[in-house]
Amino acid sequence: DQESSTIKGGFNTITVTMRPGAVLAVGTIVTVAGLTGTQTSDNAALPITNTGAATFGSTGAWVQASGTLTLTAKLAIPSDADTQISFQLTNSESGQTAVVPTLACSGTLPIAAAPMSTAILGAADTSTASWITRIDSEASTA
Repeated sequence: DQESSTIKGGFNTITVTMRPGAVLAVGTIVTVAGLTGTQTSDNAALPITNTGAATFGSTGAWVQASGTLTLTAKLAIPSDADTQISFQLTNSESGQTAVVPTLACSGTLPIAAAPMSTAILGAADTSTASWITRIDSEASTA
């Protein structure tokens, strides 16, 4: 899905968009796996934001060693609309190749792990950072 930063050691907001092929019941366990190489310590209640946060009670269980975020559905996960969540991790302090996380769920209607659409968490040197610039206005000198 998407990330906000590729800078080594930088905060990185990860956004995951999911839409199952069928409604997933309350109690379904959704797992985002393969988010390896971060500096984010284990956290049983990693804050979740974005439009789908309430679906998971606004937190998930993060395990650094496996790079896994586990979410428990507090509300049904709809099949007719996107459920989008965001969470913050800290990129690796040393460079790393981007990884392709997977999304899976278990419960009354399990869905096997499937790769997400985008590789993320590729930490780069801060020297590769750049500004996004534009000219907001220009005054004529003539």
